[in-house]
Amino acid sequence: MNRNQLSGISIKGYRSMEDCDIKLKNLNILIGPNGAGKSMFIELLNMINCLFDGRLQEYVSTHGGPDELLRFGRSVTSRIEIGLFFDKRHYLAVLEPSDDGRLFFAEERVGIEGHEDLNIGCGHFETRIREHENEIADVNCQAFNLTNVGRNASIRLPQPFGPCKKLSFDGSNLAPYLYELKENHYGDYVRIIKRLRIIAPFFNDFYLVPNEDTPGTISLKWLESGQDIPLSPNSLSDGMLRFACVLAIFRYPKERRPDIILIDEPDLSLHPKALELLYHIINVVSEYRQIVISTQSEGMINKFKADDIIIADRTGGKTAFHRIDADELEEWLENKTITELWANSIIGGQPTL
Repeated sequence: MNRNQLSGISIKGYRSMEDCDIKLKNLNILIGPNGAGKSMFIELLNMINCLFDGRLQEYVSTHGGPDELLRFGRSVTSRIEIGLFFDKRHYLAVLEPSDDGRLFFAEERVGIEGHEDLNIGCGHFETRIREHENEIADVNCQAFNLTNVGRNASIRLPQPFGPCKKLSFDGSNLAPYLYELKENHYGDYVRIIKRLRIIAPFFNDFYLVPNEDTPGTISLKWLESGQDIPLSPNSLSDGMLRFACVLAIFRYPKERRPDIILIDEPDLSLHPKALELLYHIINVVSEYRQIVISTQSEGMINKFKADDIIIADRTGGKTAFHRIDADELEEWLENKTITELWANSIIGGQPTL
């Protein structure tokens, strides 16, 4: 684990997370029932990334305001407390709601093991961490939710054409991103295409040419093997689109790779062969980047080690997380798979009445 990766998070007051402590490793696979908090945890890390980028208020306004983020609103929960723990460093932010629909820093501080914390101040609306020499400010995590790639999804529509260094949260700018990759990082682009051909031999390449009928835009058109007439994005399956996004996420050019990659259910609607390839990619990338993904796919879960798994549960309106202890389950795992233990509520993560 490198110094910009998280060893743990403590969170109080964020949505259904009343009081959670989560230990993290290089590879973290979230499982649990619907509504338990898997996607919420990835969304929390997205908020933290926006906070470090100086876009906290943008995040708050686009996610319904403080009362949507505070557990049951400000009448029940007065603040959100975030603790981030790295190698020998830590960061604390206490966020409280303002009367004008924002969150402000009631407290912000950083610390290094063995030294007194540096108090950054209070009353400000965007982080002041960059005003101080501190490597925590350089932490870069990127979150992705690729669940909406259906018929009317933005990814299938013409997208603004221009410089595009990052893939968006929902993958909707995949066409301009791939165009930029093809022009400036051709080796990374070719690797994406070759891997797509593994799961879809009929696929030849993307046809990334600016649209003539809608100037200033580009669409995710593509070419079938042996054909030279470009096909529309609507002729791509949901699984193909989602897998193309996932491949793009894991093929970021070296100088732009995030320290932490977060993906909500990247395995939705994927063929078993694609799942096998995805598992291989995740394991390789987790050697040098921290990965957090959520999944409910038995085919994915059984491929990982027991101690890579984090269970999300929700009881009495509260979300809790715990990492599987492989040593405690050693005898069980001699005859059972992780998903069999999960299905029988031996490791938790099942709906409770």
